[in-house]
Amino acid sequence: MKEKHTFTNILESARRTFRDARPGAGCPDLNILTEYSSGELAAEKMEIVFSHITECEACQMVVMRLEADQYFWNEVLEHDPETALSQALGRPGKKKITAMIRRTAKNRATKEISSFISQIKESMVSWASPLWQPMYAGEAVTAADVEEQSTSFEMDYGEYINLSCHWQEEKEGQPCIDLTWQANLMQPSRLWARFIDPESSKVLVEIDLGTELEGKKRIVSSELGFNPSTRKWAIAIIVIE
Repeated sequence: MKEKHTFTNILESARRTFRDARPGAGCPDLNILTEYSSGELAAEKMEIVFSHITECEACQMVVMRLEADQYFWNEVLEHDPETALSQALGRPGKKKITAMIRRTAKNRATKEISSFISQIKESMVSWASPLWQPMYAGEAVTAADVEEQSTSFEMDYGEYINLSCHWQEEKEGQPCIDLTWQANLMQPSRLWARFIDPESSKVLVEIDLGTELEGKKRIVSSELGFNPSTRKWAIAIIVIE
């Protein structure tokens, strides 16, 4: 008997196809494909990735998924900002988000909502560390040039966050920063690493470190949005309860 093409069957077939079509070793990584799908790559890189994607079914599937996710995010952001903001900031921010949105018109443009996310996140910050600029930050270094550097941020009531960082000009194809942290916090909190230009005080990027009190994270230049071996940077740790 011929299989009936119900919506469920079509959806399951699409899921199987996506699972089977995985990018290989020679494919752009997920960060590059994400920047490509959002149009954030430089023109010359866009052309290179485009040429690859036209010949690679696996990467075509990834880009299709990324574009679908972005479309869904924009739709939710426009029609149900409370849900979108809750997803962006996690459960700890839900009460504050709900209260602020009730005081604000819901028919905001997407760009205004993005700004709103930043405002809400700032209002949830319970503690921010002093700015720390490691030695040689923003200079081309290799593993042999500079050892891992560490600092300790003292908080109230005996709480603290120990932070170590190490960066290299080239690691796995991209410049990167390795962050290691150990925190002693009384309340469940989410940690963010805020990278700042020490000369202009401009926030370059914020990286979510999650809720674990101990961890290690490698952040490559495509995720940072800048090259840590050529642009000066400093770092602060943000605690959101």
